[in-house]
Amino acid sequence: HDPPDGLPAQLDEVKAVVGSRQIDILLVSVGINDIGFANILQGFLLAGESASTIRDYGGTNDFSNHEPWRQRLAVVAASQTGDWTQVLRANPDSQCNTCPQPTGLNSLRGGYVQLGRELRSRFPGQISDVYVLGYPDPTTKRVGNSVAQCQEILNDMIGGARTGTLGHIITTIFGSPAPDLEIGRREQRDLINLILEPLNANIKGGAEDNGWSFVLP
Repeated sequence: HDPPDGLPAQLDEVKAVVGSRQIDILLVSVGINDIGFANILQGFLLAGESASTIRDYGGTNDFSNHEPWRQRLAVVAASQTGDWTQVLRANPDSQCNTCPQPTGLNSLRGGYVQLGRELRSRFPGQISDVYVLGYPDPTTKRVGNSVAQCQEILNDMIGGARTGTLGHIITTIFGSPAPDLEIGRREQRDLINLILEPLNANIKGGAEDNGWSFVLP
């Protein structure tokens, strides 16, 4: 993608900093924005809400009239193809309007192949090892020595001030004031099984295509 707001491309910045020096380890994290992270979060938060709330906060008429399970599947399909026109309409209050448009999961692995070609062209023989980072499960938390499902992963924003990273994301997506929304258990399940796991599988495949190492934090 071209960077938003005229910012220099990341590879140009790396080249400017590194020059001809050797890169011992290059960490790569690419994927979540390509499948539309902000759109996915918006769609899953709106799924199951009233039709008027969905339309008020960026959902299309068709999306607002679906059953919740169909709404979630529509979000998953859009994350795969990059076509969000059946789910969300442009939000004039959103601060994400200058962000690059998501291309979808279906083209992600090919994007990694293209990235590999670009790195080899720009840094011939300069990169010793490349580690590609996957994405951890954001819907769980560690309790002692075990992992438990978060009941409300956006609990810090429900009925209170939108603070911290998640608060900033929600305000960026919906504008201000943002609605009181949460992700339930079914949405958590679909987020992991239908979004996160396929995303990490494609990232791992893209890393292997280039002979890189995949790391899941």
